[in-house]
Amino acid sequence: MVRGHPHRGAGPGVAVTHASYWVELFQSQQRLGGGFLLTRRYVLTALHCLRGLTSPDEHVDVVLTDGS
Repeated sequence: MVRGHPHRGAGPGVAVTHASYWVELFQSQQRLGGGFLLTRRYVLTALHCLRGLTSPDEHVDVVLTDGS
């Protein structure tokens, strides 16, 4: 996994070391949306980004962005 830059929009008083990473979500090369990487396993995203999935077991690629 390639490390991206910390997301700067975490809000006031949040140290850079505690900021989440912004990620893009893809399935079959189609962008579903974005979200914040919380851990190596969990991403916080909006429901509408995953609404088209038909099964909770469907594969979604998570790509770290470079922050630019």
